[in-house]
Amino acid sequence: MKKQLLFTLTIIVAITVRLSAQIPNGGFENWETVSGYFGSCENPTGWVSSNIYSAGSFYAITKSTDHYPDSIGSYSIKIENNTTLSNSTNPVQSYSGRGFVSTGMPPPIPNFAISGHPTSVTGYYKYAPLNGDVILIYITLFKNGTAVSTGELESGNAVPNWAPFTITLSQYTTADSASILLAAYRSADLTILPLGNSVLYVDNIDFGAFITPSTNAVSLDTSAHIAVISNTTWTAVSDQSWLLVSPDTATKGNDTISFTATANSTITARTATVTVSATGVTSQTITVTQAAGTGFVTVGEDDFVIYPNPATSIFSINTQSLTTVQIYTLSGTLVLSKLVNSEECIPTNNLTKGMYVVKIITDNAVMTKTLIVE
Repeated sequence: MKKQLLFTLTIIVAITVRLSAQIPNGGFENWETVSGYFGSCENPTGWVSSNIYSAGSFYAITKSTDHYPDSIGSYSIKIENNTTLSNSTNPVQSYSGRGFVSTGMPPPIPNFAISGHPTSVTGYYKYAPLNGDVILIYITLFKNGTAVSTGELESGNAVPNWAPFTITLSQYTTADSASILLAAYRSADLTILPLGNSVLYVDNIDFGAFITPSTNAVSLDTSAHIAVISNTTWTAVSDQSWLLVSPDTATKGNDTISFTATANSTITARTATVTVSATGVTSQTITVTQAAGTGFVTVGEDDFVIYPNPATSIFSINTQSLTTVQIYTLSGTLVLSKLVNSEECIPTNNLTKGMYVVKIITDNAVMTKTLIVE
Protein backbone atom coordinates (compact mmCIF):
# COMPACT_ATOMS: atom_id res chain seq x y z
CA MET A 1 0.00 0.00 0.00
CA LYS A 2 1.38 3.41 -0.90
CA LYS A 3 2.27 5.70 1.94
CA GLN A 4 0.13 8.80 2.18
CA LEU A 5 2.85 11.27 2.99
CA LEU A 6 2.14 13.71 5.71
CA PHE A 7 0.10 16.55 6.73
CA THR A 8 -3.24 17.52 5.24
CA LEU A 9 -3.28 21.05 6.53
CA THR A 10 -6.12 22.96 8.12
CA ILE A 11 -4.24 26.17 7.48
CA ILE A 12 -3.76 27.18 3.86
CA VAL A 13 -0.56 29.04 3.24
CA ALA A 14 0.41 30.35 -0.18
CA ILE A 15 3.96 29.36 -0.97
CA THR A 16 5.89 29.62 -4.20
CA VAL A 17 8.10 26.59 -4.85
CA ARG A 18 11.02 27.21 -7.13
CA LEU A 19 11.66 24.70 -9.84
CA SER A 20 15.15 23.47 -10.61
CA ALA A 21 16.68 21.29 -13.29
CA GLN A 22 17.44 18.78 -10.53
CA ILE A 23 17.06 18.74 -6.73
CA PRO A 24 16.75 22.39 -5.68
CA ASN A 25 19.34 23.65 -3.21
CA GLY A 26 20.42 20.09 -2.38
CA GLY A 27 23.46 21.40 -0.53
CA PHE A 28 21.29 23.71 1.62
CA GLU A 29 23.59 26.64 0.98
CA ASN A 30 20.80 29.08 0.19
CA TRP A 31 18.26 30.27 2.75
CA GLU A 32 15.55 32.90 2.55
CA THR A 33 12.95 34.61 4.69
CA VAL A 34 9.39 33.43 4.02
CA SER A 35 5.99 34.25 5.47
CA GLY A 36 4.64 31.92 8.13
CA TYR A 37 1.47 31.67 10.18
CA PHE A 38 2.78 33.95 12.95
CA GLY A 39 5.22 36.01 10.88
CA SER A 40 8.38 35.52 8.89
CA CYS A 41 10.87 32.68 9.30
CA GLU A 42 14.04 31.38 7.65
CA ASN A 43 13.66 28.48 5.25
CA PRO A 44 16.02 26.66 2.86
CA THR A 45 15.40 28.06 -0.61
CA GLY A 46 13.25 25.75 -2.72
CA TRP A 47 11.91 23.82 0.29
CA VAL A 48 8.83 24.04 2.53
CA SER A 49 9.21 23.29 6.24
CA SER A 50 7.33 23.16 9.51
CA ASN A 51 8.95 26.50 10.39
CA ILE A 52 5.94 28.26 8.90
CA TYR A 53 3.90 27.13 11.94
CA SER A 54 6.38 28.36 14.55
CA ALA A 55 5.45 31.13 16.96
CA GLY A 56 9.14 31.97 17.29
CA SER A 57 10.16 30.03 20.40
CA PHE A 58 11.36 26.97 18.45
CA TYR A 59 12.23 26.32 14.82
CA ALA A 60 12.36 22.69 13.71
CA ILE A 61 14.44 23.54 10.62
CA THR A 62 17.67 25.51 10.97
CA LYS A 63 20.84 26.22 9.04
CA SER A 64 23.87 24.45 10.51
CA THR A 65 27.57 25.04 9.97
CA ASP A 66 28.13 21.35 10.75
CA HIS A 67 28.21 20.23 7.11
CA TYR A 68 29.71 17.48 4.94
CA PRO A 69 31.90 17.05 3.00
CA ASP A 70 34.01 19.81 4.50
CA SER A 71 35.27 20.81 1.08
CA ILE A 72 31.76 21.44 -0.28
CA GLY A 73 29.76 24.44 0.85
CA SER A 74 29.36 25.89 4.33
CA TYR A 75 26.00 24.67 5.62
CA SER A 76 23.75 21.65 6.11
CA ILE A 77 20.11 21.40 7.17
CA LYS A 78 19.30 20.53 10.79
CA ILE A 79 15.88 18.91 11.32
CA GLU A 80 14.73 18.61 14.93
CA ASN A 81 11.62 17.41 16.77
CA ASN A 82 10.11 19.07 19.84
CA THR A 83 7.64 16.71 21.50
CA THR A 84 6.37 19.35 23.90
CA LEU A 85 5.04 21.24 20.91
CA SER A 86 4.16 18.28 18.67
CA ASN A 87 1.97 16.72 21.38
CA SER A 88 -0.09 19.89 21.69
CA THR A 89 -3.81 19.67 20.92
CA ASN A 90 -3.44 22.94 19.00
CA PRO A 91 -2.89 21.83 15.37
CA VAL A 92 -0.65 24.75 14.44
CA GLN A 93 1.49 24.38 17.54
CA SER A 94 1.68 20.62 16.97
CA TYR A 95 3.05 21.10 13.46
CA SER A 96 5.67 23.56 14.70
CA GLY A 97 7.25 20.78 16.76
CA ARG A 98 7.48 18.27 13.94
CA GLY A 99 10.84 18.09 12.20
CA PHE A 100 10.07 17.84 8.50
CA VAL A 101 10.92 19.62 5.28
CA SER A 102 9.86 18.90 1.71
CA THR A 103 10.30 20.31 -1.78
CA GLY A 104 6.65 21.35 -1.90
CA MET A 105 3.31 21.27 -0.19
CA PRO A 106 1.75 17.82 0.27
CA PRO A 107 0.03 15.60 -0.72
CA PRO A 108 2.93 14.37 -2.89
CA ILE A 109 2.72 16.30 -6.13
CA PRO A 110 5.40 17.26 -8.65
CA ASN A 111 7.52 19.97 -7.04
CA PHE A 112 10.51 20.35 -9.33
CA ALA A 113 11.45 19.37 -12.87
CA ILE A 114 14.01 16.66 -13.56
CA SER A 115 15.90 15.49 -16.63
CA GLY A 116 17.71 12.32 -17.48
CA HIS A 117 16.84 8.99 -15.89
CA PRO A 118 18.00 9.00 -12.25
CA THR A 119 18.01 5.60 -10.58
CA SER A 120 18.96 6.62 -7.05
CA VAL A 121 19.24 9.49 -4.60
CA THR A 122 22.43 10.03 -2.64
CA GLY A 123 23.53 12.31 0.16
CA TYR A 124 25.03 12.48 3.66
CA TYR A 125 23.34 12.44 7.05
CA LYS A 126 23.72 12.22 10.82
CA TYR A 127 20.95 11.09 13.09
CA ALA A 128 20.40 11.14 16.85
CA PRO A 129 17.12 9.26 17.45
CA LEU A 130 15.27 9.34 20.76
CA ASN A 131 12.50 7.11 22.10
CA GLY A 132 12.29 4.94 18.97
CA ASP A 133 12.04 7.67 16.32
CA VAL A 134 12.80 6.61 12.74
CA ILE A 135 14.30 8.80 10.04
CA LEU A 136 12.26 9.13 6.83
CA ILE A 137 13.66 10.30 3.50
CA TYR A 138 11.06 9.73 0.78
CA ILE A 139 11.33 10.46 -2.95
CA THR A 140 8.60 10.31 -5.59
CA LEU A 141 9.11 10.66 -9.34
CA PHE A 142 6.25 11.72 -11.62
CA LYS A 143 5.36 11.67 -15.30
CA ASN A 144 2.66 14.10 -16.38
CA GLY A 145 1.56 14.42 -12.74
CA THR A 146 1.30 10.67 -12.06
CA ALA A 147 3.68 8.96 -9.63
CA VAL A 148 5.88 6.47 -11.50
CA SER A 149 8.67 5.67 -9.02
CA THR A 150 9.44 5.93 -5.32
CA GLY A 151 12.31 5.33 -2.95
CA GLU A 152 12.77 5.72 0.78
CA LEU A 153 15.18 5.49 3.66
CA GLU A 154 13.74 4.48 7.04
CA SER A 155 16.11 3.78 9.91
CA GLY A 156 16.05 4.11 13.65
CA ASN A 157 19.79 3.57 14.01
CA ALA A 158 21.92 6.27 15.57
CA VAL A 159 24.45 7.75 13.13
CA PRO A 160 26.66 10.04 15.22
CA ASN A 161 29.11 10.86 12.42
CA TRP A 162 28.42 11.95 8.88
CA ALA A 163 27.68 8.93 6.67
CA PRO A 164 26.63 8.54 3.02
CA PHE A 165 23.26 7.14 2.01
CA THR A 166 21.96 5.79 -1.29
CA ILE A 167 18.25 5.31 -1.95
CA THR A 168 17.41 3.14 -4.96
CA LEU A 169 14.37 4.27 -6.93
CA SER A 170 11.86 1.70 -8.13
CA GLN A 171 12.00 0.89 -11.83
CA TYR A 172 10.22 3.22 -14.22
CA THR A 173 10.26 4.25 -17.88
CA THR A 174 10.38 8.04 -17.92
CA ALA A 175 9.84 10.84 -15.42
CA ASP A 176 9.67 14.61 -15.70
CA SER A 177 9.39 15.83 -12.10
CA ALA A 178 9.86 14.83 -8.47
CA SER A 179 9.20 15.58 -4.80
CA ILE A 180 11.30 14.86 -1.71
CA LEU A 181 10.49 14.69 2.00
CA LEU A 182 13.06 14.74 4.83
CA ALA A 183 11.87 14.08 8.39
CA ALA A 184 13.45 13.37 11.77
CA TYR A 185 10.60 10.98 12.56
CA ARG A 186 8.47 8.51 10.62
CA SER A 187 5.99 11.07 9.30
CA ALA A 188 4.06 8.69 7.05
CA ASP A 189 0.66 10.11 7.99
CA LEU A 190 -1.00 12.59 10.35
CA THR A 191 -1.56 10.06 13.13
CA ILE A 192 2.17 9.55 13.66
CA LEU A 193 3.89 12.07 15.92
CA PRO A 194 7.53 12.35 16.91
CA LEU A 195 8.41 10.00 19.75
CA GLY A 196 11.38 12.03 20.94
CA ASN A 197 13.40 15.17 20.38
CA SER A 198 15.38 13.46 17.64
CA VAL A 199 17.81 15.44 15.46
CA LEU A 200 18.63 14.78 11.80
CA TYR A 201 21.28 16.52 9.69
CA VAL A 202 21.27 16.18 5.88
CA ASP A 203 23.67 17.61 3.32
CA ASN A 204 24.42 17.44 -0.40
CA ILE A 205 21.40 15.41 -1.41
CA ASP A 206 21.29 14.71 -5.13
CA PHE A 207 20.25 12.15 -7.63
CA GLY A 208 22.80 9.38 -7.93
CA ALA A 209 25.21 9.78 -10.79
CA PHE A 210 23.60 9.21 -14.18
CA ILE A 211 24.37 9.53 -17.89
CA THR A 212 21.57 9.92 -20.44
CA PRO A 213 22.37 10.41 -24.15
CA SER A 214 19.57 11.94 -26.22
CA THR A 215 19.67 8.87 -28.49
CA ASN A 216 21.41 5.50 -28.59
CA ALA A 217 21.48 5.24 -32.41
CA VAL A 218 23.05 7.69 -34.86
CA SER A 219 23.26 7.59 -38.67
CA LEU A 220 25.72 9.90 -40.39
CA ASP A 221 27.59 10.67 -43.59
CA THR A 222 30.54 12.56 -42.16
CA SER A 223 29.37 14.16 -38.89
CA ALA A 224 26.59 14.25 -36.31
CA HIS A 225 25.91 15.59 -32.82
CA ILE A 226 23.89 14.38 -29.83
CA ALA A 227 23.24 15.79 -26.37
CA VAL A 228 24.24 14.09 -23.12
CA ILE A 229 22.48 14.83 -19.83
CA SER A 230 24.56 13.94 -16.79
CA ASN A 231 25.36 15.02 -13.26
CA THR A 232 28.80 13.46 -13.12
CA THR A 233 32.13 13.33 -14.97
CA TRP A 234 32.02 11.03 -18.00
CA THR A 235 34.06 10.00 -21.03
CA ALA A 236 33.07 8.92 -24.54
CA VAL A 237 35.21 6.45 -26.50
CA SER A 238 34.77 4.99 -30.00
CA ASP A 239 35.75 1.40 -30.76
CA GLN A 240 36.56 2.23 -34.42
CA SER A 241 39.44 4.32 -35.72
CA TRP A 242 37.32 5.75 -38.56
CA LEU A 243 35.03 7.50 -36.08
CA LEU A 244 36.39 10.37 -34.00
CA VAL A 245 34.54 11.51 -30.88
CA SER A 246 34.67 14.95 -29.29
CA PRO A 247 35.11 15.76 -26.46
CA ASP A 248 37.76 13.07 -26.17
CA THR A 249 38.65 13.92 -22.57
CA ALA A 250 36.71 13.66 -19.31
CA THR A 251 33.67 15.95 -19.33
CA LYS A 252 31.44 16.96 -16.41
CA GLY A 253 27.71 17.55 -16.57
CA ASN A 254 25.56 18.24 -19.62
CA ASP A 255 27.37 18.52 -22.94
CA THR A 256 27.26 17.62 -26.64
CA ILE A 257 29.08 14.71 -28.27
CA SER A 258 30.28 15.34 -31.83
CA PHE A 259 31.01 12.45 -34.20
CA THR A 260 33.28 12.84 -37.22
CA ALA A 261 33.72 9.97 -39.65
CA THR A 262 36.25 9.40 -42.40
CA ALA A 263 34.92 8.49 -45.83
CA ASN A 264 33.49 5.00 -46.21
CA SER A 265 35.08 3.64 -49.38
CA THR A 266 33.33 0.27 -49.23
CA ILE A 267 29.99 -0.69 -50.71
CA THR A 268 28.64 -1.81 -47.34
CA ALA A 269 27.53 0.19 -44.34
CA ARG A 270 29.69 0.10 -41.23
CA THR A 271 29.02 0.65 -37.56
CA ALA A 272 30.94 1.84 -34.52
CA THR A 273 30.05 1.64 -30.86
CA VAL A 274 30.65 4.68 -28.69
CA THR A 275 30.71 3.94 -24.97
CA VAL A 276 29.83 6.74 -22.54
CA SER A 277 30.97 5.81 -19.05
CA ALA A 278 31.56 7.18 -15.57
CA THR A 279 32.59 5.80 -12.21
CA GLY A 280 29.77 3.99 -10.45
CA VAL A 281 27.34 4.40 -13.35
CA THR A 282 26.01 1.89 -15.86
CA SER A 283 27.72 2.72 -19.16
CA GLN A 284 25.62 3.87 -22.10
CA THR A 285 26.38 2.75 -25.67
CA ILE A 286 25.62 4.63 -28.87
CA THR A 287 25.62 2.78 -32.19
CA VAL A 288 26.88 4.97 -35.02
CA THR A 289 26.13 3.79 -38.55
CA GLN A 290 27.73 5.16 -41.72
CA ALA A 291 26.26 4.21 -45.08
CA ALA A 292 28.38 2.77 -47.88
CA GLY A 293 30.26 5.17 -50.11
CA THR A 294 29.63 8.24 -47.99
CA GLY A 295 31.86 11.09 -47.03
CA PHE A 296 33.22 11.67 -50.55
CA VAL A 297 32.86 14.31 -53.22
CA THR A 298 31.19 12.55 -56.13
CA VAL A 299 33.09 12.87 -59.38
CA GLY A 300 31.58 13.38 -62.80
CA GLU A 301 30.78 10.74 -65.37
CA ASP A 302 33.69 11.78 -67.59
CA ASP A 303 36.31 11.57 -64.85
CA PHE A 304 36.82 7.86 -65.46
CA VAL A 305 35.84 5.51 -68.24
CA ILE A 306 35.53 1.71 -68.45
CA TYR A 307 35.71 0.13 -71.91
CA PRO A 308 34.71 -2.13 -73.46
CA ASN A 309 31.70 -2.75 -71.27
CA PRO A 310 30.51 -5.52 -71.45
CA ALA A 311 34.02 -7.01 -71.48
CA THR A 312 35.13 -10.49 -72.53
CA SER A 313 38.87 -11.00 -71.99
CA ILE A 314 40.09 -7.54 -70.98
CA PHE A 315 38.84 -4.08 -70.14
CA SER A 316 40.51 -0.70 -69.69
CA ILE A 317 40.02 1.94 -67.03
CA ASN A 318 40.90 5.51 -67.93
CA THR A 319 41.24 7.97 -65.02
CA GLN A 320 42.38 11.57 -64.57
CA SER A 321 44.91 10.87 -61.78
CA LEU A 322 46.38 8.23 -59.48
CA THR A 323 43.34 6.29 -58.31
CA THR A 324 42.44 3.20 -56.31
CA VAL A 325 40.23 0.82 -58.26
CA GLN A 326 38.16 -1.73 -56.36
CA ILE A 327 35.97 -4.38 -57.96
CA TYR A 328 33.19 -6.03 -55.94
CA THR A 329 30.69 -8.75 -56.59
CA LEU A 330 27.06 -7.78 -56.19
CA SER A 331 27.10 -9.51 -52.81
CA GLY A 332 29.82 -7.11 -51.61
CA THR A 333 32.90 -9.33 -51.87
CA LEU A 334 36.06 -7.48 -52.91
CA VAL A 335 37.71 -9.41 -55.75
CA LEU A 336 40.29 -6.87 -56.96
CA SER A 337 41.99 -3.75 -55.63
CA LYS A 338 44.83 -1.91 -57.32
CA LEU A 339 46.28 1.52 -58.04
CA VAL A 340 45.68 2.93 -61.50
CA ASN A 341 47.52 5.89 -62.99
CA SER A 342 45.77 7.39 -66.04
CA GLU A 343 45.03 4.16 -67.91
CA GLU A 344 45.18 0.50 -66.97
CA CYS A 345 44.24 -2.69 -68.81
CA ILE A 346 42.77 -5.36 -66.56
CA PRO A 347 42.25 -8.97 -67.69
CA THR A 348 38.99 -10.70 -66.80
CA ASN A 349 40.38 -14.24 -66.56
CA ASN A 350 40.03 -14.17 -62.75
CA LEU A 351 36.46 -12.89 -62.96
CA THR A 352 33.54 -15.20 -63.56
CA LYS A 353 30.83 -14.09 -65.92
CA GLY A 354 28.37 -11.72 -64.38
CA MET A 355 27.88 -8.19 -63.07
CA TYR A 356 30.37 -6.32 -60.86
CA VAL A 357 30.60 -2.98 -59.12
CA VAL A 358 33.72 -0.96 -59.93
CA LYS A 359 34.60 1.73 -57.41
CA ILE A 360 37.07 4.49 -58.21
CA ILE A 361 38.52 6.18 -55.11
CA THR A 362 40.68 9.29 -54.95
CA ASP A 363 41.72 11.30 -51.90
CA ASN A 364 38.45 13.21 -51.82
CA ALA A 365 36.14 11.62 -54.36
CA VAL A 366 34.42 8.37 -55.18
CA MET A 367 32.40 7.01 -58.05
CA THR A 368 30.94 3.64 -58.85
CA LYS A 369 30.05 2.04 -62.16
CA THR A 370 28.72 -1.31 -63.22
CA LEU A 371 30.94 -3.73 -65.18
CA ILE A 372 29.56 -6.72 -67.06
CA VAL A 373 31.88 -9.64 -67.80
CA GLU A 374 30.76 -12.01 -70.55
